[in-house]
Amino acid sequence: MKKILLSAVALVAAMSVNAQEFCSFNEENTDFAALGLTTEAAAQKAGSVIGKTTSITAAIGADDNYKTIACNGVNCGETLIKGGLQGSSNPKDADGGTPSTTLIAPVSGAYLEFVATDDGWLYVIHKASSNKAYTVFEEGQAIGYTFAAIGDASTDLGAVYGYTIKGGGEFNYLKDGGITAVEWPEQIYTRAKGTYDSHLDAEGKWQNIAKGGMGVLKFQVFKGCKYAVNANGSKITCSGFIFDKDGKATLTTKVDENDVTFLENGEVPGAAAGIAGVKAEKVNGVVYNIAGQKITASYKGIAIQNGKKVVLK
Repeated sequence: MKKILLSAVALVAAMSVNAQEFCSFNEENTDFAALGLTTEAAAQKAGSVIGKTTSITAAIGADDNYKTIACNGVNCGETLIKGGLQGSSNPKDADGGTPSTTLIAPVSGAYLEFVATDDGWLYVIHKASSNKAYTVFEEGQAIGYTFAAIGDASTDLGAVYGYTIKGGGEFNYLKDGGITAVEWPEQIYTRAKGTYDSHLDAEGKWQNIAKGGMGVLKFQVFKGCKYAVNANGSKITCSGFIFDKDGKATLTTKVDENDVTFLENGEVPGAAAGIAGVKAEKVNGVVYNIAGQKITASYKGIAIQNGKKVVLK
């Protein structure tokens, strides 16, 4: 596998005619009957293909139980992505850790793999939760991405919220950018807005906003590379994907029968756009057990701090 430098790909993409490819994870695009996929969770094998376009093949990442679910449709132009799949087990890395706290790619539980046969941008459409962290891995390396989702106008999230996590170096790797863990979307978003502290209680504990709505994870992909996408502490609920060459898709969904745009020309729209491009804050000093749970100073045993294993005595 040879990966072209980002700058070169961006130049080529900018000169290309944008051809979008669409795939819904439903019976219209996949023989769910052959896979045994129904509304009742059933065992699925790693590598089972759940959707394919000219440039992208999507598959189940690891053995797990999956079922079909209903999700709000997402529009990109005249194309509607609807339906969806949901796994049963929280994803874990090879050491049993949570990928968002270790930045080690998942090997078990519910996660999806995407293989690219062309350079471009991938948009993974999913039912997002503001209090579930999301990670994307390219050939085992955690990379940056743009997240955008439907929020709640009655909360600090607003009707639409989002951000871009930036890695470092030529390839957008999070560790190269000094990022050692990925927080929940609501925590990243409120940090960027400067309102994070208002969600802490008197003891400094985060008070969950916990809102759900259709969302997207957008990231650049390269020919010949494999990408793992997962929700941490949750089973990713995915409706499908879009692939294009210029990274400028506009996505809308229905909220109370009204069309709401949550990605506009590839960027987080509206008031939320002011924080597009922020770098996720390092999570130095926060310590987790290998299950990805925050621990106190009294904890004894193996723990994860700044993405590395430590032994606390």
